[in-house]
Amino acid sequence: MGEGVAVSVRCHSGYTYAQRPVQVFWQGEWQDIVEVTSEWRTPAGKAFKVVTANQAALELQFDEATEEWSAV
Repeated sequence: MGEGVAVSVRCHSGYTYAQRPVQVFWQGEWQDIVEVTSEWRTPAGKAFKVVTANQAALELQFDEATEEWSAV
């Protein structure tokens, strides 16, 4: 996984975990994700490019082995 900052992410999870991120704890508060602009898999797990309600553009990556999220 690329270098990033550890973050907490709340996701919509249906048949698998982390189908779609809906909130990220960023800059000291929970922020709604208003748009997922792209989604892909890395060797470590899922990754998403998102835009938050305050217009922050983030790349979120989930490491399936450690079950941790990071923001790049």
